[in-house]
Amino acid sequence: MNPSVDVFLMEAVKSGVTLRNLPLAAFHTALASAARSVSPERVLSEREINVILRDWLDHEGSFVRTDHVELRRLLVDFGLLRRDGFGRSYWRPESPPEFAAIFRELESVDVRTAVAQARAEAARKRNERAKRRRAAIAAASGRA
Repeated sequence: MNPSVDVFLMEAVKSGVTLRNLPLAAFHTALASAARSVSPERVLSEREINVILRDWLDHEGSFVRTDHVELRRLLVDFGLLRRDGFGRSYWRPESPPEFAAIFRELESVDVRTAVAQARAEAARKRNERAKRRRAAIAAASGRA
C-alpha cells in the first residue's frame, strides 16, 4: 500500500540504527518524515529547527543513532531543508522530485502513530516468543 512507509516502519522497530546504514527507501523516508515535521509556511531560526528535529528524534526517529545536527545537515544536503548563508534561518522548500512520491505516501499516514503502533506490535510479538520459550524450557525440564 505505502511501500516506502512500510520499509521505514520495519526499521523503526529497531534501535541504535545508523541513519546512513538504513536501506535506501527507509533512509529517504526517514529524511522525508523528519522534513515533514517542519511547517512549509515558516522560516525558522536555528534554535526552532533544532527543537523540531530533536522532537522527531525523540519519537518517530528514536530508532536512529544520530543527533539533530547530523539530521539537519542531511536534510539540507538532500534539499529537504534550505538555510540562509549564515545558517541562522531554515525553511522547508518544495520537495525535491526524487522525494515527491515519498511525500505523497506520508500524507496519508500519521507517522508518529504508525511508528508507535509498529513498536507496540513488535513488543507484543517479542513477549509472545519469550513466553513460548519459557514454556518450552519448563516442559523440557519436566516442570510443566
